[in-house]
Amino acid sequence: MNFLFSALSLPDLRELLLHGCMLSDGAITRIAEVMGKGELPNLETLDLRWNRFKGLCLQSLGKAVKAAVVPCLKNLKLETNRVREKEHMRSFLSALASSECPPNLHVSLETSSVALDEQTLRGLGAGRYPCVRTLCLLFMNVDGAPFLREMIDAAEAPQFESLEFLLYWLTFEANEELIGEQLRLLGVAIEMERLACLESVSVCDLLGNTQGEAVREGKSVLFRALSVVKLPRLTKFSVRELSCTDADLELLAVAVRRGNLSGLRSLEISRTTRVGMEALMSAVVESSEGLPHLSYLRLNGGEGLPGLGRALLSRKFPNLSHLDVSCAGLTNADLRELA
Repeated sequence: MNFLFSALSLPDLRELLLHGCMLSDGAITRIAEVMGKGELPNLETLDLRWNRFKGLCLQSLGKAVKAAVVPCLKNLKLETNRVREKEHMRSFLSALASSECPPNLHVSLETSSVALDEQTLRGLGAGRYPCVRTLCLLFMNVDGAPFLREMIDAAEAPQFESLEFLLYWLTFEANEELIGEQLRLLGVAIEMERLACLESVSVCDLLGNTQGEAVREGKSVLFRALSVVKLPRLTKFSVRELSCTDADLELLAVAVRRGNLSGLRSLEISRTTRVGMEALMSAVVESSEGLPHLSYLRLNGGEGLPGLGRALLSRKFPNLSHLDVSCAGLTNADLRELA
């Protein structure tokens, strides 16, 4: 990498794309040092996603993201899923909240809640780091409620241009009350129209053992929100290894019939009921446009798929290229309909 650092003294360099280069903390610290010396004054885009740093470099990087040395910086892309020490992310995001940051900076951040303490989560939800415009948050067996509560309580909707929300848990490790509360708060935030920026929702019980009433109630609030609010940017909705009731799927059917989810490209639902699936497929057929952008449809582990054949014949899935109905409990009647 030494040849790269020698070449970085390039005053006309505008884009530096280093995603997937297996860079360590030391390598990114060197890049930050070059930036901090003002040797990249015209740099506009820095892409550091999918590398191997563990967070030690983030303090140096935060200090280097200053208008005085990189005045033209507009795009900074980071993925920090390897970061485990919360103080590293806290220090970096605090630097981004400074008035010394480049005025047009757009930070794209993909991170796990393991790297974020409650104060930082609250700050993200409340919009205290305005240059973080694209955010992908993975919550694994931990409480994302502080992020959602701050978003709900804020005076106005968040500044995000794109938000991905991933909630995964192992039943024997997770607190089902907390899981249910996160699903409920996500639904509340959607219903309050705070999440027009929402591009992806993924919810997964990794062991498929969740039985608690709190999770069922939270899931119901989430599905109800989808039925009443248009989410034009939502491209992925995934609820895996978690039972969907008749009521859940009927609410999803209302969302489809009203065109609230017309931008979906990927839909995954597990453990469906026959009554609910028939309602959903009927909604696809009866809606004015169906799901015109959907290319990936996964319906697993249910009680059959009545109406799927009719929905496919209706051409309301014009871009469907991947259909997964593994373990869907298909009956002879379902198969005849698909034939």
